[in-house]
Amino acid sequence: MLAARARLARIRNGDRGGRDSGFALVFVLLVTSMIMIAVGTSLTVTGPNILAAKHDQDVQAAVAAAEAGIDDVVAYLSSVTDCRSTTKVCPQALGASSTTLNRTPLAGTNQSVTWRTDSTLTADQYVRVHSTGTADGVSRSLVGDVALAPSILSFGYYTDYESQAPNFLYGYFDPRTLVLSNSTTYSKINTITVSSPTTVHWNGPATSGTNPAPASLCGQHWYYNSASSPGRYTYGSQSIWGESGTINGSNLTRSASCDVVFTTGMTFDGPVYTRDAMFISDGTVGGAGPMFTQPVSTLWGFSGYSTPAPGSTPWRKDPSVGGNISGGSKAPTTAAFDLTLPPDIGTTGLPTDYCTYTGPTRVKLNGDGTATVTSPQTTSRAAASDPDCYPTGSLAGGIVSYTLPYTSTGSGVVYVKDLGTKPASGWPSTGTKSTIAATPTNSIFYLSATGGATAPDQPETSAATDATCSGTVKYASTASAPCAWTNVATTTDGGSSLGWSATTFPTTTKCNVPPPATDRQLFECEYSHTTTATTPPANQYGALRALIQSDLATGSCLAGTMAAQQTCLANLVNARLQTANTGGHAANYASPASGDHQYLVTANTTGTSPTPVTQSVGAVPSTPVSGDSMFATNGTPTAAQETVTKTPITLKVSRQTAQCFLGCSWANSTPQFTVTVTQSNVTFTPASGGSSYFPDTDDVTQYNAGTAGSTGSNGPGDLYVEGNNQGKLSLIAQNDVIVTNDLKDTSTDPTADAVDLVAGQNVRNYHPVSCVDQTAADINGTTTGFCPNDITGLYQGAGLETNGVLSSSHPAMQYTNMTTPIARRVDAAIFALSGSFLTDNYNRGVPLGTLTVNGGLYQSHRGANGTQWEYQTSDTKRATSGYSLQYHYVDLQHYGLPYAPPATGGSNSRVWNVVSISSGP
Repeated sequence: MLAARARLARIRNGDRGGRDSGFALVFVLLVTSMIMIAVGTSLTVTGPNILAAKHDQDVQAAVAAAEAGIDDVVAYLSSVTDCRSTTKVCPQALGASSTTLNRTPLAGTNQSVTWRTDSTLTADQYVRVHSTGTADGVSRSLVGDVALAPSILSFGYYTDYESQAPNFLYGYFDPRTLVLSNSTTYSKINTITVSSPTTVHWNGPATSGTNPAPASLCGQHWYYNSASSPGRYTYGSQSIWGESGTINGSNLTRSASCDVVFTTGMTFDGPVYTRDAMFISDGTVGGAGPMFTQPVSTLWGFSGYSTPAPGSTPWRKDPSVGGNISGGSKAPTTAAFDLTLPPDIGTTGLPTDYCTYTGPTRVKLNGDGTATVTSPQTTSRAAASDPDCYPTGSLAGGIVSYTLPYTSTGSGVVYVKDLGTKPASGWPSTGTKSTIAATPTNSIFYLSATGGATAPDQPETSAATDATCSGTVKYASTASAPCAWTNVATTTDGGSSLGWSATTFPTTTKCNVPPPATDRQLFECEYSHTTTATTPPANQYGALRALIQSDLATGSCLAGTMAAQQTCLANLVNARLQTANTGGHAANYASPASGDHQYLVTANTTGTSPTPVTQSVGAVPSTPVSGDSMFATNGTPTAAQETVTKTPITLKVSRQTAQCFLGCSWANSTPQFTVTVTQSNVTFTPASGGSSYFPDTDDVTQYNAGTAGSTGSNGPGDLYVEGNNQGKLSLIAQNDVIVTNDLKDTSTDPTADAVDLVAGQNVRNYHPVSCVDQTAADINGTTTGFCPNDITGLYQGAGLETNGVLSSSHPAMQYTNMTTPIARRVDAAIFALSGSFLTDNYNRGVPLGTLTVNGGLYQSHRGANGTQWEYQTSDTKRATSGYSLQYHYVDLQHYGLPYAPPATGGSNSRVWNVVSISSGP
């Protein structure tokens, strides 16, 4: 800015050089003679001098007007909320002009100014301004570059408190009961004799008092801040909180430190800023300490924050192994200004059409600018969100595996919000343990398989399989012939031993010469009532069969007991045979005359049910998140099944004639054909696909859940993310962001991809652990979230490790890593506004490797990603659990992140400044 002002001064002076204008001696000798001439010409000399002075004044005024134009651009940009974004230049800054905006900053003066900005940024990401000022017809132009002041992203690391958050400690160390059943741990317990299975009860961190001290002390800076926050140092040389408990009737007290260390192996290659006093450890005796390659600022020692005095080195040292910075490091110094994060996400800088999802939401980046979104509790669309944030159609069942093109949708912002009202005590936890089954009520995500038949192909009862009544193939409800026929003598099976033994149809045989009753021709004639010297109409038997099939298709007889069905079917067939009887009489009509005949069912039998036939119905259901390592599954997808049991009912149809002797009665019964109706009873087993769910019930970690589980109408705004990013993306969660695996940029161009994770509370690294002891009684007797035989607080010293290797009795070794210990990489700027960046179960299981953050870290409280365990002075290695954290700073402030929280304070407030000014066309 000073250089810009100096350059401006030179422009105002016109860059004119001085020139000597001395007079020769001859002028002195001639002065007298020239007096009259001088007087006579005075007006002609002073007139141009006055004009020159006036022109210089107008130039100065025109330059000042042009400068005012550049200042007006700064005022305009500072007045637009979106233009104070921390990560990108707002669109209003580009291609703007004073004319279109009707801005007249010098109105009412003899000066005027117009300005415009370029439509694109300079290579240095500045906004270039062209300003022309005018004064009494004289114009001058200036070119200026303006830019936002550096944002919090200009730091690689920012923390308000170098201590764990009290809320975390009160939640992670809930009141609990733990079963101690492993005899190998008994001898490791100090002062108290334990020789048989027992339990230990811990009451959770103290909330008041001094012995033990409450965990709330971790919510203060090390130094004196105010009367209500006198500083952690007032509790002693180390920040120690504690909790009480009991075992076998004896009282217990255990203590733990608030502080999270900077230690050997940690390297910071970006500027570091902390509002607290740093706690630095050499790791082991003779260790090197952390490495800082860029400036490190601490607020300890800043005006008003100097109690206790920081001394010559404004950081705290590990009293047990020393605390120094590695050779070649930048030494921490007291900050020149205060800098604070906002307490929550707010709305400043957010685009208006960002994608809004509610309740726990899974976002898996696919490496091509899209993400697969699963958000079961997002059952409606946010009116302001980009419509492409959601799949088409109804969202009644939530969102499962929707492909979101985030680079072109919602301005690149995904915001997961709480659904419903957060309970005053906070969102409840899942309450899972390995001895219970996963259900919707104890899961964060519970996704059942979809697809497959939900009903059998036929109603619960049905008739035969196909029109020929001979197959056992799969049938459909549209089957044209729901009956079975057997022993029907036709032209192709006239040799049947039962029924017609012959047929003369079709022949020239006339009905006036009746054939015998064993000939189908007789039935054809009698059914059609053809008695003259003509042949009957074609296929009367076929017409009868069609009518009976039609009657059977109604299913009116296929209910009740088998005896009832037999009677119903006999009546049905007899009714259709009535047409062939003498006079069209009903079967067994009273008082038949000599020569009368009738057709009727004379035998009715039920066959033995064949072996049931089972067949698949519909497609095999599909699991929407099959193969996703985050989800556990139960069950194997299978199609629906139907089992068909067939029971045949056989009706024998005979022709009878009347025999008269002292009255007429029916006799002379001749078999004609049989009708077999097959009852098909269907047993239906619905499709089964099991379900996919999170978390695995073996996972000791307790995750935030809705008050009614995964299918309730409320739930926390937690965002679960992993994958490969391509493009610019801001991922925001009202509650927590949980990183479930690597989160990587895919482009080789470092400016092409950029991600930031913004959590209203914590950004957490997913690290599930299960219990070594899986004895049901031990698991059930231990509070959820913990494992049996965890003797934390019951032992002292280094007796449970050997040169960096923990014994099987150590508390950390009661927990088993459920994922393979492997290095993790997160390419993102990470914001935990009221919480921390931390790893789940940071002090449980074996070491996980290195966690590398390529970007920046900005958090309220220091989060633990791993822990250094006790050691012996002779050790050359130190046992650890969790991750070893490595930071690689990537300055993302000019990468065009869609959103980042606006920090405030000191010279880092987001204001517009003039970077340079030069003369211009």
